[in-house]
Amino acid sequence: MKLRYLVGFGDPWQCFAKYYAKVGQVTPVYATRLLVMLNEPKQLLYHLQRNDDSVLAQHIANICDERSPFIKDIKKIFSASQMAVWCSSYQQLLREGVNFERFFNPFYTFQKIQRRDGQQSSIARAYQDPHDFMMNQKLLDALRLDTCPATTSEGRALWTYTKLCSVLKYDEGYMYHEYRDNLNDYPDRSFELVEQVTPATPITCYNFSRIAVKLLNQIPGIKATIIALGKNLGHFRFGFYSDKMSVDIEAINAVGSFNDLARAKLGMPPKGIKAIYGENLVNHLLAEVVTPWLKTQPQPITQYLTSLKKIPSTSSPTPIDFPMLLKTLQAHNITGTDALQVMLNMNVKFAQERYVMARAGTVTKQGVTPYLFVRQGEKIIAVDLEKMNIEPCDADLLRRYLAKDAVVYADDDHTLGDLCR
Repeated sequence: MKLRYLVGFGDPWQCFAKYYAKVGQVTPVYATRLLVMLNEPKQLLYHLQRNDDSVLAQHIANICDERSPFIKDIKKIFSASQMAVWCSSYQQLLREGVNFERFFNPFYTFQKIQRRDGQQSSIARAYQDPHDFMMNQKLLDALRLDTCPATTSEGRALWTYTKLCSVLKYDEGYMYHEYRDNLNDYPDRSFELVEQVTPATPITCYNFSRIAVKLLNQIPGIKATIIALGKNLGHFRFGFYSDKMSVDIEAINAVGSFNDLARAKLGMPPKGIKAIYGENLVNHLLAEVVTPWLKTQPQPITQYLTSLKKIPSTSSPTPIDFPMLLKTLQAHNITGTDALQVMLNMNVKFAQERYVMARAGTVTKQGVTPYLFVRQGEKIIAVDLEKMNIEPCDADLLRRYLAKDAVVYADDDHTLGDLCR
């Protein structure tokens, strides 16, 4: 139906009241009041911020935002000069931090969106768990969520995520899933494990996301969802949003040298949090809530480097003291992928003489044991990433293992010649 049949002719304010009462599902008096409030942006801002009225914010956005489904008809009712006044008020509210973005941007709530080339965005696969589950009490006891220092919903969500990273550990054996049969390797089957997850239970991206989403959805004002990425739902992460922020979170894949699971255990602030909206608020909460808490936690890398300084220096290049490092990490329950990231990073940032390192696993009938093989000069050692001990190795033995697939590389970055030349 054309606009003139809906509103008729006459005074623009009356025409708008009739029109918006119909499309906005409000009374004509309320529709008129919206325009009056737009003429007083300071009072409107006070009302929006004090009462946190998301319904009022939605109506204001419907009237003034270029993405509104009603904006074309509203522009036909009012003159360009009148619309310019109200749109100026709207821009002022935006600059003052009123969050209108959540009403128009599907990305904000992880809904399906299209890229400019028409293809679906990688974030467009919000995933719904097929079943609910109970959190393991041992995990809840370790998290101690009641000790959260944050006073806002968003602060609690970011702190809870960081605390979860500091407690849970990744299943390094997943890197060799083609050589083992484990429930963690298949999302549908791994659901059988989620209620058993404790701080001592290795997990993959799927169950980490499940647990994080369940915890965050218990926080008032927070809505969290699992995000599936890739063919056959190959990787899982999650995101959450509120009236004040929206973030996409990658806990498992490293951002820089470490992923967030390792960073939290090492006392470092998370870097896997990507702000879709509310970046300033995210940064503020990380600085004011998360970072101070992390500083109260053990600092294993600092402890290791301090211990290393006590060793008399020599003229030769400073090596990585693997026994001391592993002992320090194990004392803080840093094993598996977390320990691996530390050693790889130290090889780049600390050791004056670089080591050749290869992430690999030993295959047996019982499964796969993750290792980091390290060569310096002619010497090769094998670091068991589960037991965190060092086993002797030599080039001939490693060649025989590799030849019969008793040892398999985790990726294609290393060749036989790297370690066994």
